[in-house]
Amino acid sequence: MDERRYPKAAEYLRRLPNGLDSHRQCQIKGSILLSLLGSTPVPFVQEGLPATLVALLDNPPLPNQWVSEVAFNALVMAHEERMEPGMLAEWILVRNRRLMRSPLYAVLFRLAGPERILLGAANRWRAFRRGTELRVVEQARDAATVQIDFPARLYTASIVSNITRALGAACEVAGARNLVAEVEALSELNARCRVRWE
Repeated sequence: MDERRYPKAAEYLRRLPNGLDSHRQCQIKGSILLSLLGSTPVPFVQEGLPATLVALLDNPPLPNQWVSEVAFNALVMAHEERMEPGMLAEWILVRNRRLMRSPLYAVLFRLAGPERILLGAANRWRAFRRGTELRVVEQARDAATVQIDFPARLYTASIVSNITRALGAACEVAGARNLVAEVEALSELNARCRVRWE
């Protein structure tokens, strides 16, 4: 990883036990990467990226194939460093809203409501990720706290913030109004996200 071009992504890999080879049990479905590649507002570039990440761009996985989550995280972080500040966060929010309002999901989300959407989040998480766990640890009529457990330093503050935005977008599409979604706590091994609405 070119440290001058991608200082945050390089720092992320440095903090992991074995760089890109860390936490091999942590994987995501190829469909997540394909969605990123197919809708990003800024084209990906390969210059300065390690061969492993260049290979993901040159030969993207099939939707049902599993991909290293460390590699995915590093690729997203490097890509974000080419964007204007805040652009990736806004794009993730808009992309998730658009996806969940598509005919495939819209009716399901509207009927379920935000409480059920969050309760079902753990199952959806397991369908698309291996080696990490998401669970609802507190639930009320108008709020929920979600905990994400992961191996040491797999997730950073920016990654957890993006996950929290996606949870918030799902609740909005499910009918939550005046929604606030925020990261309450983050350690090297877990994170807690709080979602509140009216």
